[in-house]
Amino acid sequence: KVLRNVLGVKAEVDIPATSAQFGCSRVAPTIARVLKTFKERAVANLPSERQIYAEFTSPVYSAVALYLTARKHKIKVDRKQLILAMALTEEEFSAVSESMHTACFDIIGVGQSTDKKRKAEEEEDDEEESFQERVVKSEEPKSTSKKIASRPLLVKQSKLSFAPAIRYKVE
Repeated sequence: KVLRNVLGVKAEVDIPATSAQFGCSRVAPTIARVLKTFKERAVANLPSERQIYAEFTSPVYSAVALYLTARKHKIKVDRKQLILAMALTEEEFSAVSESMHTACFDIIGVGQSTDKKRKAEEEEDDEEESFQERVVKSEEPKSTSKKIASRPLLVKQSKLSFAPAIRYKVE
């Protein structure tokens, strides 16, 4: 990345090609819409002095939009392969992922918003307490011992067998 910056090389991600590589070409228009919406909302949240300097050309934004959109549409995309293909770090991917998920929850949100999650967790705690009260009131629990079957852990090794759809331009 440092070498690219020194040489003035800009990386551009081709969304249709990248989405095809990861098996989610049918959601390419949605990925583009998520990126556009995120850019608009992120710029709107910045102070006016910083809005003109906002830049979203890094491949991390396209990668995160692809990953979150695929997850919303229940398409499996290997996060580690995506990070590797786009030459990203886990930290920058996670940071952008969190902010994009928050900004575009209405489009790519999976699960519940934080307020709904908190309410659901409180309800689960209440249900757990009532369950514990029922257990105490019931007869003595029968002692049953179950053996947990141990299975060998299968680890799937994946190899990156394609080139990322990133084009480099020298300015």
